Amino acid sequence: MRCPRCNFENIPGRTRCFKCDSILAAPEKVTHIRPPRMATWKKPLRSILRLIRKQRLIPDIDFGQWWQAHPELGKLTGLLLDVIPGLGHLTIGCLKSIWLILLTWLILILLGIFFMPSAWGFMFLGFAVGVHTWILMRHKIIKDLKVFREKMIAAVLLVIMLFIVYRTLPRVVLPNLTGAYTSLTIPADGIEPQDYFLATRNYEKASLNRGSLVVFQPYSIGHRNTRVTVGQIIALPGESIELKGSSFVVNGQELDNRKYPVPNWLRNRKISYIINQKTYFVASEYNVTEQGRNLDSGDIHRACIIKTDDIQAKVFMRWQPISKRGFLKQF
Repeated sequence: MRCPRCNFENIPGRTRCFKCDSILAAPEKVTHIRPPRMATWKKPLRSILRLIRKQRLIPDIDFGQWWQAHPELGKLTGLLLDVIPGLGHLTIGCLKSIWLILLTWLILILLGIFFMPSAWGFMFLGFAVGVHTWILMRHKIIKDLKVFREKMIAAVLLVIMLFIVYRTLPRVVLPNLTGAYTSLTIPADGIEPQDYFLATRNYEKASLNRGSLVVFQPYSIGHRNTRVTVGQIIALPGESIELKGSSFVVNGQELDNRKYPVPNWLRNRKISYIINQKTYFVASEYNVTEQGRNLDSGDIHRACIIKTDDIQAKVFMRWQPISKRGFLKQF
């Protein structure tokens, strides 16, 4: 190795020149003095604490030293932040380590929403819960568990927690949105039983017209009915309604049975009502052939005459099947 100062040719491997004792090469290991940086999400908290200390509300403490003295608190905070996948990793600057997993979770969530509430939708959401659980299990606070049983218990608890979050989050984010299946067949609009509709609770009462589809709690005929359903408004407040053969007659005018069909359970029955104010005649399908009883006028009245306050939402979009997905013109 040639000395840069005196040009003496030294034996390979020497660090100093044999002739002039000059340094031949820099040390292999270089010490970099880079103090650790505070995580981005901790900085606002530090500013708040500084403001509080200025007001002398709490004693003067070194937040950095306090945080280093409680490392488990930081891990737990990161775990809680990752309830929103990737947020905990983002705050500590290691989002790149899970970006592919995060992208997989996002794709699964979108597919789950797209196919909900079908079996495919629940399957994709189930996979999303699994990926989300894996992201949470990557935290050191979970990694430190050595016993397989403890890891399994932690995974089960995380799945239960995420199930509750996934179940309640849509209701919190979109409180006015709901959905329900219909049992009606409306040929004019291509509506068939088991079509799933989206509805809004935020609607004007005056927008309820003849033919509007609404979500309501159906009357229980012979058994307890706890599920909401989609029905069709046939008669408005103040109107008279009768049943003539297989068609509704409203205010003496026979309605098109392709657009306003008579449910099977109402056919060949005699009905004649004057619809009171703040009530509507809503048609919906009932399966009463297995109940072993005859329907009386009281059953029909309670099943079809629905109060305005009992209408939970107004339908604005058909969501399933996908081939017929679209907004309704009547909304």
